[in-house]
Amino acid sequence: MRDLTDLRAAVVGTGFIGVVHVDALRRLGVQVLGIVGSSPERARAKSGPVPLPEPYDSFEEMLADDRIDVVHLTTPNQLHYAQARAALGAGKHVVCEKPLTIDSEQSAELVELAQRSGLVHCTNFNIRFYPQCQEARAQQRSPDAPRAAAHISVASARSANPKVRRHQYVWPNAFACTITGMWWPRRSGSRPLNRRHS
Repeated sequence: MRDLTDLRAAVVGTGFIGVVHVDALRRLGVQVLGIVGSSPERARAKSGPVPLPEPYDSFEEMLADDRIDVVHLTTPNQLHYAQARAALGAGKHVVCEKPLTIDSEQSAELVELAQRSGLVHCTNFNIRFYPQCQEARAQQRSPDAPRAAAHISVASARSANPKVRRHQYVWPNAFACTITGMWWPRRSGSRPLNRRHS
């Protein structure tokens, strides 16, 4: 097994979380060879307290770079599927921000592709141990619990209505996704497990 410091990474997406990934990788001793932004000019403009490496001209140019071992995807949610698929197809390990995709069919396809490739693949899920997620998991595993439906709110960069930036996707038993609120079906309606769901 290779040492972590032998890995060379590229980070796709230069928003807040992309910069966090660059900084975290460097702290772990991983060399970040480049970044991919919506344009090289915008990517260069993002450099601030955390200096960013030189941007690639395109996502495709980064994929063609044989020096890159692992790709971190920190792009808008609707881009994750195509980018993860392309990165795996190019022989790169993939770390994808949540959610992996915006529907379960795409997620299943990526998991199968990643398993066949033998590449390392993961999705960041930083709220796994939040009390709401732990309660939902425990209730879902209970033999007498009703089947759960997870309501996943996914922030969207684009929408048919520019004033609407959140969409909901309902995936049964979707506990590997970003869960912002969960509802358990019952005769008199639904009961939220957290009150912050919008």
